[in-house]
Amino acid sequence: MEAFSSLLKGDVKTALAGGDHALLELIMSGENFNPHVSTGVAPKGYLDKMLAEPFEPFTFSPAGAAVYQIGPFGTAAKKLKQLNQKTCVG
Repeated sequence: MEAFSSLLKGDVKTALAGGDHALLELIMSGENFNPHVSTGVAPKGYLDKMLAEPFEPFTFSPAGAAVYQIGPFGTAAKKLKQLNQKTCVG
Protein backbone atom coordinates (compact mmCIF):
# COMPACT_ATOMS: atom_id res chain seq x y z
CA MET A 1 0.00 0.00 0.00
CA GLU A 2 1.65 3.20 -1.20
CA ALA A 3 -0.01 5.48 1.35
CA PHE A 4 1.23 3.39 4.29
CA SER A 5 4.80 3.03 2.99
CA SER A 6 4.95 6.78 2.32
CA LEU A 7 3.81 7.51 5.86
CA LEU A 8 6.46 5.17 7.28
CA LYS A 9 9.05 7.23 5.39
CA GLY A 10 7.66 10.41 6.97
CA ASP A 11 6.15 11.64 3.69
CA VAL A 12 2.68 12.66 4.90
CA LYS A 13 1.91 14.73 1.79
CA THR A 14 2.32 11.72 -0.52
CA ALA A 15 0.56 9.41 1.95
CA LEU A 16 -2.57 11.56 1.87
CA ALA A 17 -2.39 12.55 -1.81
CA GLY A 18 -4.99 9.86 -2.56
CA GLY A 19 -7.58 11.82 -0.59
CA ASP A 20 -10.23 10.09 1.50
CA HIS A 21 -9.45 6.63 0.09
CA ALA A 22 -5.83 6.97 1.18
CA LEU A 23 -6.95 8.05 4.64
CA LEU A 24 -9.30 5.06 4.95
CA GLU A 25 -6.53 2.68 3.84
CA LEU A 26 -4.22 4.08 6.50
CA ILE A 27 -6.83 3.80 9.24
CA MET A 28 -7.88 0.26 8.36
CA SER A 29 -4.34 -1.05 7.92
CA GLY A 30 -3.30 -0.82 11.56
CA GLU A 31 -3.06 -3.97 13.67
CA ASN A 32 -5.16 -2.26 16.34
CA PHE A 33 -7.97 -1.30 13.95
CA ASN A 34 -11.26 -2.23 15.60
CA PRO A 35 -14.30 -1.02 13.66
CA HIS A 36 -17.25 -0.38 15.93
CA VAL A 37 -20.40 1.64 16.37
CA SER A 38 -20.64 3.86 19.42
CA THR A 39 -24.19 4.45 20.55
CA GLY A 40 -23.68 6.33 23.80
CA VAL A 41 -23.05 5.71 27.48
CA ALA A 42 -25.00 3.91 30.20
CA PRO A 43 -24.61 2.85 33.84
CA LYS A 44 -22.40 -0.23 34.36
CA GLY A 45 -25.30 -2.28 35.79
CA TYR A 46 -27.35 -1.74 32.65
CA LEU A 47 -24.42 -2.69 30.41
CA ASP A 48 -23.66 -5.83 32.42
CA LYS A 49 -27.29 -6.93 32.08
CA MET A 50 -27.29 -6.15 28.36
CA LEU A 51 -24.06 -8.10 27.77
CA ALA A 52 -25.43 -11.13 29.64
CA GLU A 53 -28.41 -11.39 27.26
CA PRO A 54 -28.26 -13.23 23.90
CA PHE A 55 -27.12 -10.99 21.08
CA GLU A 56 -28.34 -11.36 17.52
CA PRO A 57 -25.74 -10.05 15.02
CA PHE A 58 -26.98 -7.45 12.56
CA THR A 59 -25.81 -5.66 9.45
CA PHE A 60 -26.13 -1.95 8.87
CA SER A 61 -25.16 0.51 6.16
CA PRO A 62 -23.68 3.77 7.40
CA ALA A 63 -24.46 7.02 5.64
CA GLY A 64 -20.94 8.15 6.44
CA ALA A 65 -18.08 7.88 8.87
CA ALA A 66 -15.76 10.15 10.76
CA VAL A 67 -12.27 9.98 12.21
CA TYR A 68 -11.91 11.43 15.70
CA GLN A 69 -9.08 12.27 18.05
CA ILE A 70 -9.74 10.18 21.15
CA GLY A 71 -10.26 12.04 24.42
CA PRO A 72 -10.75 11.05 28.07
CA PHE A 73 -12.48 7.69 28.62
CA GLY A 74 -12.37 6.92 24.89
CA THR A 75 -14.68 9.77 23.96
CA ALA A 76 -14.59 11.41 20.55
CA ALA A 77 -12.82 14.64 21.51
CA LYS A 78 -12.26 16.29 18.15
CA LYS A 79 -13.53 15.44 14.67
CA LEU A 80 -10.54 15.23 12.35
CA LYS A 81 -12.24 14.11 9.13
CA GLN A 82 -15.80 13.53 7.92
CA LEU A 83 -16.27 10.90 5.19
CA ASN A 84 -19.43 10.65 3.11
CA GLN A 85 -21.12 7.43 1.98
CA LYS A 86 -19.58 7.55 -1.49
CA THR A 87 -16.08 7.67 0.02
CA CYS A 88 -16.82 4.89 2.50
CA VAL A 89 -18.26 2.48 -0.06
CA GLY A 90 -16.47 3.47 -3.25
